[in-house]
Amino acid sequence: MGEWGNGIFQNDLAQDVKTYTLKVLGDGLDGEAAVAEVFRTFDEMGAVEDDTRPSFVLALALTLQGKGFLTESVKAEALQVIDAELASQPPEGRKKHLEKAAQTLNTPQKRPSRPKRLIPFIAPFETGDYLAVEIEPGLEALVYVTAKGLPDICGDCSNYLRVLGAVPPDFDANQEPDVPYLHGNEFETPDRYFTLCIQQPPTGVRVLGRYLPVPDNRPQQLKDFMNEQEAKGNLRQLPPENGRSTGGPGVDWPRFLVAARKVLESL
Repeated sequence: MGEWGNGIFQNDLAQDVKTYTLKVLGDGLDGEAAVAEVFRTFDEMGAVEDDTRPSFVLALALTLQGKGFLTESVKAEALQVIDAELASQPPEGRKKHLEKAAQTLNTPQKRPSRPKRLIPFIAPFETGDYLAVEIEPGLEALVYVTAKGLPDICGDCSNYLRVLGAVPPDFDANQEPDVPYLHGNEFETPDRYFTLCIQQPPTGVRVLGRYLPVPDNRPQQLKDFMNEQEAKGNLRQLPPENGRSTGGPGVDWPRFLVAARKVLESL
């Protein structure tokens, strides 16, 4: 379980519990039915075991409380978790988070407020695809698909894209794409890497070919570090066949077209 602070939601398990609980509530479940579904899903993942159950229960309780759906059974277990951890004399920062959580759980719930139903993002393009994306009639951008992400717990999945420039008249899909690694202090203006966040396949796209494997220009030291962290269970990398997650701003299709136009205008 990756952690980045001592707050209740400052670990990846708690974030996943929150996201999935909101999805379940948005799907129409509430009360014990919602709790049972969340427990079932995370139990199948092995995330409700002794060492992770406290974090799971606290995240579940606070998320349900925030929407007015907290059940007495989850509340009681969450308060037991807080009392047990406070008795172990945690660091002051963690203690404050626990005390605030207990105060929240003991506050009368507001009227139930069901979250908006989540529609998952999709990844319609295949890893390594060269795309001709129509910006306007007669103008196309050449785009390379660096990765097809794995679905998260709610089914969300994204493509990672790089805008290469205009489609040349003599384009050759066997040519290696320009996929540089950007160090932490390096930026491109305008942005050329993007994370696509769409819920239906876009129009105005032609597949020109495919180049595999996706070039990986990361420093070897970084590759070794990422592999080490994955072995420790602190992160999950994409399998090679899915390409390389290159990050970049999350955009819907209209915003991607605007961004791609800016790249073309800068060249």
